[in-house]
Amino acid sequence: MHIGHSVDTRYYIEQAAKKWELQSVTEGKDLGVVISNDLKVSRQCIYAAGKANKVLGMVRRQFKNLDKTSFLILYKGFIRPHLEYAIQSWSPYLRKDIDHLERVQRRATKLVKGLTSLSYEKRHQDLQLTSLEKRRLRGDLIEVFLVTGKEHMDYSNLLQLDDSRYDTRVTNTS
Repeated sequence: MHIGHSVDTRYYIEQAAKKWELQSVTEGKDLGVVISNDLKVSRQCIYAAGKANKVLGMVRRQFKNLDKTSFLILYKGFIRPHLEYAIQSWSPYLRKDIDHLERVQRRATKLVKGLTSLSYEKRHQDLQLTSLEKRRLRGDLIEVFLVTGKEHMDYSNLLQLDDSRYDTRVTNTS
């Protein structure tokens, strides 16, 4: 895979006086994460959502009437891990990718008996779930805290939440 340049480079393997040309690819998979030659995460989002949707389909077929407690156990244990696997390495930043992942959680919350007719926001409140986007932001902030190695610090001096846009970006105030 060639990343960052469009030069036609060829690679070969030689063994016992034989020479094989390695095939050039535009995307690969390493440790379950899809990596493309343009380093965009859209393919990984599609892959993760697809796996989560398959598990969601199995849950839907096996459990017809889920109460809140049962749903949360199944969702947090079997569906959400597919949406958050190695998320630190491929955190989605495009709105279409974020929405693609969020759509799985939207569909999943409709499985709970008595909540199907409610709005997505109301289902979130009733189930005490947060959006996947907010979970990623929280995880990023925790990682920043752990990296700084400071226990009793005033975070307002280090980070400031940028509320000027609808997305969740963290800006450095230093």
